[in-house]
Amino acid sequence: MFVVHYSNMGKPERSPVYETEEEALKGAEFLKFQGAKRVRIVPSWKSEPAVWNWRR
Repeated sequence: MFVVHYSNMGKPERSPVYETEEEALKGAEFLKFQGAKRVRIVPSWKSEPAVWNWRR
């Protein structure tokens, strides 16, 4: 399972979860075609928000 992270007009966003890397590549190519910047594919477990807040 993969997620595509990208920047849309300076605002960081992420795509829905893709089942395969091939689907994620197609989604990333489409986002680049639409003008998204800093497009990268990451495993879905890596894109989850951090559970611990270390700055308490």
